[in-house]
Amino acid sequence: MPDRKWNRKGEGVFRNPMVKPAVVCILAGTLLLAGPSFGFSSFAADRGVSGEVVADANANLAVDSAGDIGTLRGDSSPKRAATLTNNLSEDVDVLGFEITNDGNALAVDSPTPGSTIASGTSDDVTLVCAESTSVGVRNVEVEVTEVDGPTTTIRGVSFNVTVDIQCNKGSGSGVVNFSADDIATTNTSQTFSFNADGLKNRDEAYIDLSDPQTSGGVDYTGGTTVVTGSGTATYDAATDRIVYTTSGNPKGTIEIRIDGIDVTGSAGERYTVTYTEQRKGSNNREDSDIFYLTG
Repeated sequence: MPDRKWNRKGEGVFRNPMVKPAVVCILAGTLLLAGPSFGFSSFAADRGVSGEVVADANANLAVDSAGDIGTLRGDSSPKRAATLTNNLSEDVDVLGFEITNDGNALAVDSPTPGSTIASGTSDDVTLVCAESTSVGVRNVEVEVTEVDGPTTTIRGVSFNVTVDIQCNKGSGSGVVNFSADDIATTNTSQTFSFNADGLKNRDEAYIDLSDPQTSGGVDYTGGTTVVTGSGTATYDAATDRIVYTTSGNPKGTIEIRIDGIDVTGSAGERYTVTYTEQRKGSNNREDSDIFYLTG
């Protein structure tokens, strides 16, 4: 589920292909232009500081809110809350969302962290129930915390949508809440976790590690797995996946730690890990998370 640490409006854009990490670090900590939702304003940096205001349709990351999406129940399919359009001349990765004024009931179903919006294309933001609670009609704010491209980072684009939150009605399978821990370059283990409430006896879940494995960030081939909670897990070197098999009907959070890994990348590198599953007689869930290598 998206974290809810802060809530800020406006769009910050930082450009400089040679010194982008330093520019982002400094400016993100000191200044993001205050502005209306829908990505109306932008902030640029390239050997200096300049600002510009652009029209809605031409915003670097334009947002078309659905306005009112009606009722969300525990058994509702994901509902479109907005459409994001990438008006930049480069592809960007969506790094996360934050939701406020929802009673901690909702989560963004898509795009998942690490998803790419190609230049000139659009992607829908969809919402689902994350907790079995009902709080009625709310004007919910959803913030795109960050999208990142080769030379551009955009932060703080937000939109509002009206939702009748009835998440304790219906029998949904819940959200995955998949999480991949950041790891230091000296670490020899990494932990992954997910919500197993939607899984039944002998169902399987898969954690795909092919991005860090094939990109040279982390070598998992000698790893052994330890499960906190019910079920078993093994690392399959042929597919670069952790395969988790349930035992009984698991409840709550399952943690899988893989020991004996070799971190071969450098601090600051970012990788995407995906979660999929094979459930008997139910729709399969998907999720992903981003982790960083730290110093």
